[in-house]
Amino acid sequence: MSTDGRRFLIAAGTEHYSELEEDLSSVPSDVARIANFFRAQNYQEELLSIRHDPTSSDFKRELGEWLANPSRLRSDTAVVYYSGHGENDGEIHYLLTADSMPGKYAWTAVQSDFPLRVLGAEPKVRRLLLILDTCYSGQGALNAAELAGRMSNWQPHWDTREGVWIVAATRPKELAGEGGFAAAFVQAAEDVRQRVGGLQRYIALESIVDRLNEILRGQGAFHEATYSPAALATGLPPFVPNPNYEPDAPVGVDLETRDRLRALREEMTAHWGPKARGLEIAAQAGWYFTGRTAALRELVRWLADPSRDPR
Repeated sequence: MSTDGRRFLIAAGTEHYSELEEDLSSVPSDVARIANFFRAQNYQEELLSIRHDPTSSDFKRELGEWLANPSRLRSDTAVVYYSGHGENDGEIHYLLTADSMPGKYAWTAVQSDFPLRVLGAEPKVRRLLLILDTCYSGQGALNAAELAGRMSNWQPHWDTREGVWIVAATRPKELAGEGGFAAAFVQAAEDVRQRVGGLQRYIALESIVDRLNEILRGQGAFHEATYSPAALATGLPPFVPNPNYEPDAPVGVDLETRDRLRALREEMTAHWGPKARGLEIAAQAGWYFTGRTAALRELVRWLADPSRDPR
């Protein structure tokens, strides 16, 4: 099964709280930074109605209806990001929203594993990355991982890139520095994208988180981001495409040789491509060979057959 499909981002956060003393002025820029990064990876941003200062009921209703919508496809890939205050209530982690009230989180806040509860046993969205940018979010990752483990019976054996992945800004009992995680995540992703080779189609999330923590330590942060493939996921998470990916790159060949082969392939294409179409230069449009239709079709089939010897 192809891993190609539509890519969606839902990015939300809460800056102002009616029942809490401390607002978070960095939230709008954090949400915008994450949104800009994923839009550049061809993600379509959804649910702008809950992007800024949602209530708990609005957030759950909008996100729940979107994840369970019949228009979702199995081939869809989704990223859900939330920035704001987070609190542990016993062993449950909550995302605090504009109307959250201390001591009443069960009905005025959102459990961090809520997106997974919506997915249920037969999810519409089968590739989900949940990014929690709050204090104590490592506990939310644990909650989500436990729930995802119980849901894993829906996962097929033939597609290794279906599942749930979670990135949290902190470990379970750590406070998050305001505004630090989102900027470090984007920088880390760009750093890894620049240095990764062409053999893998996607950037590994653990590589991004490892670089992210290097950046946070360099800034003197006292918290550490965590990563979890929460639903028995295997293979590279299909969320951050590798711009250097070469689907026909030869395996077991050093970088210098691979660059030389790429240059040779480009030179051959530029030379023979237009000649094969009866043209002078590749920029010209059209195909000017005529006649011998049956023979040409047979030749095209032979050339296009991936099982043929490429020599």
